[in-house]
Amino acid sequence: MKKILILNALIIAILLSCKKETTIINNPLPDQIYYRDISPDTTFNSVQYYLTFPLGIGEPFPEDTTVTYLLDIDSNFISDYEFSVNHYFYMQTSHDKYYHYTNQVKSLSPTDSIAVISKNSSNALALKEGDIISNNLNYSNAANLLLNLQGVPISYVFSGDYLVIKRCINNTTMLGWIKLKLAQKNGLTIEEFAFNKTNSNSIICGQKY
Repeated sequence: MKKILILNALIIAILLSCKKETTIINNPLPDQIYYRDISPDTTFNSVQYYLTFPLGIGEPFPEDTTVTYLLDIDSNFISDYEFSVNHYFYMQTSHDKYYHYTNQVKSLSPTDSIAVISKNSSNALALKEGDIISNNLNYSNAANLLLNLQGVPISYVFSGDYLVIKRCINNTTMLGWIKLKLAQKNGLTIEEFAFNKTNSNSIICGQKY
């Protein structure tokens, strides 16, 4: 009888030990948030001003222009993302000129990406503060922030505050956000950004620690 009791006690101890070990394995690793505030905010535009002649208000000066901004996301003196604002002359009718205005972002490394609206879309996914960023979103190496194509029935406006990014370095997937907004004169304003250095952990838009 004594041997049976000892055996039962050993079995229970082993089961409790296994349960405890499983619980530890299943616990997510703590977040490691890298945050940076761009102070002052960085704004860049492709249009300096609009001409009021000869065909009326709306002619951008200079006429065909692209302005780019490089963002080093992890402060290692290597640019990771390129933002560009662009406008160019499209066509002229007897009454007016038409221009195309575009804002875009692209990753400079094949292992970095940007969240897009859907698998077949090239338009950036726009999120609000408090939205959760996960690895299950659709990602691409480039995305549109603005498509204002005068004379063509195609348009897109980034309507949120947070751009979603994903970085894959040394088998570590890091999710993050860049807070930005469209600016006047076909511009962009970059305000702040953060990413979670813990592998595959989600991050909340606006999360700083």
